[in-house]
Amino acid sequence: MFTDGCTRPAMTGETSRLSAPPIWGELAMDWPCARASYETWPHSAAPPTDAAAVPGSIGVSFAGHLGTVRTVGGRIVEEPVTPGAILIAPDAPMVWLHISGDCECLDIDLAEGFVLQATQGGLSSLASLTSGEFHDDPVITGIALRVKTAVLGTAGLCDLDMEMLLLRLLDHILCAHRGTGLWGRRSSRGCLSPQHMKRVVDYVESRLGERLTLQELARQASMSPFHFARAFRSTSGLAPNAYVTARRLESAKQLLLSTSQSIEHIAAMFGFQNLSHFRRKFIQQHGVLPGVLRAARR
Repeated sequence: MFTDGCTRPAMTGETSRLSAPPIWGELAMDWPCARASYETWPHSAAPPTDAAAVPGSIGVSFAGHLGTVRTVGGRIVEEPVTPGAILIAPDAPMVWLHISGDCECLDIDLAEGFVLQATQGGLSSLASLTSGEFHDDPVITGIALRVKTAVLGTAGLCDLDMEMLLLRLLDHILCAHRGTGLWGRRSSRGCLSPQHMKRVVDYVESRLGERLTLQELARQASMSPFHFARAFRSTSGLAPNAYVTARRLESAKQLLLSTSQSIEHIAAMFGFQNLSHFRRKFIQQHGVLPGVLRAARR
């Protein structure tokens, strides 16, 4: 999404593991169906932004930005970006001119021919579905979090699992933009409807610091806990408890970087009473210990 044209280290989806991901910089991982690039840059050393985005690529900004400026097909677009916002790069040339604050984003570039094959010739690229605007989409954000941990090397994601995730992502995007997915109208059998997913996500966001139960979440979708758990995972790529933990860790990271509150206090705010457990989960999602990240930000 915030591309700078740098060469990225390539890794394979089947075998790659990283022992010490860099705090700032870029990592990439290759699968037969896609390449995912994870980029982090401090506000004091932002990457060059005079590079065009790859049409049809899917970008997720894990960091929020008070202001961004880009050109889309020659017109100037200025807008803030909320944490977790997603953007599909359009066919029209899109060039970044300014990004405020720290950058943390994931770009997924689908392999050539993947969309065409998945849609059986019905669509050649996702670029034709978008005008290049940011929007919130918890399904895509959830899938991006799963891919992010694979790029960081803190969780495995084999070629087959990655392909299944991307087919689910593609089906979701097609349903959202055209009302018809890969397998027919509202094709996502066994998944949550957009309305139910939004209700669940809003419920989680408003209670990140509280104890949440599977029964409470299932009630938001008017489902039994068993069927809800399966449907939520099919929809977002994450189990409900994994999604809640991921959102807590993302919020904890924002507080870690924007306030002087102690790590212990921030951990307790989001239900991590055991600091060792918080650190272990934090490094799994972000690839670095919370104290090391805070020290590097200063």
